[in-house]
Amino acid sequence: MNSTGILSPRNTRLRPAGAGLRRGRQSQTLAVRGQSTNEALLLLLIIVTVILGGERDQRSENGGQISDIRSQNRRLRGDLEVGYLVALIRARLSGWLSLQTGMINYPVPANEVDRLRALRSYKILDTKPEEHFDELTGLAALICDVPISLISLIDSNRQWFKSRFGLDLQETPRAQAFCTHAIMQPEMFVVPDAAKDERFAQNPLVTGDLHVRFYAGAPLASRDGHLLGTLCVIDHQPHTLTDAQRKGLEILSHLVIANIELRRDLEELKDALAVREADEGPSGEAAVGLDEIISRLHAVISDLQAVREGKRPGR
Repeated sequence: MNSTGILSPRNTRLRPAGAGLRRGRQSQTLAVRGQSTNEALLLLLIIVTVILGGERDQRSENGGQISDIRSQNRRLRGDLEVGYLVALIRARLSGWLSLQTGMINYPVPANEVDRLRALRSYKILDTKPEEHFDELTGLAALICDVPISLISLIDSNRQWFKSRFGLDLQETPRAQAFCTHAIMQPEMFVVPDAAKDERFAQNPLVTGDLHVRFYAGAPLASRDGHLLGTLCVIDHQPHTLTDAQRKGLEILSHLVIANIELRRDLEELKDALAVREADEGPSGEAAVGLDEIISRLHAVISDLQAVREGKRPGR
């Protein structure tokens, strides 16, 4: 009906029942998608700002060894900020991403931003293989009588393997990772038969060539309680662990995290020594930092001793 109260030709057309309701729902859906898209673009703009800000800071650095170390630390902080924002986008927009791209949804810890901060602080992602970690994955496979064992670290959008026994892959998408479910709880996470578990039955790692059936993952908890990843074992057949095997896997996971902690402390000690050798700051400043790091090294040694005695390392 037009402004004069006369029916217009457009209004005289018959409309299918419910057409208005469907249009209303479609409008609401488009509005929600538009709002989510705008939020994603805003967060991505923040990421670009952080990156550009980090580059400006790097250009402003003066020469010298101390400046180089400070520049590296500043670049690391920039990388961490980007990681936090990626985690925030993933946590807040996971539903939208699943709708738009068909991405498999997966659980995200409530403390994901802090967890990623802790993980990145170890500077272990994308590092070369190290023998003492490889020995632990080999021993885990032997104890649990399985063909595959991994030290898996859960990054913002992937699981990356610091050590792998019986597997050629270096990483997989986080959406496919059994370990991303394992870090949702402090206890060991076990899947006896993935083909019968609705969470994993359609997972490409189960339906594809890898043919995962059994999974058990012992979380790797940092000193401050953040679950960085797991020491996990995998079989191509349904499987169960005996009580002794579960205990053995748990003890090995404590050794893994103790070695990760020790690795970071040694790196920080090396950096502190480099700063002291080229000290341009206030007298005694480097010595204080060294005392703190030496204290932390003693704590790691105590943790290793506790693991050897079959005890849980102190936090």
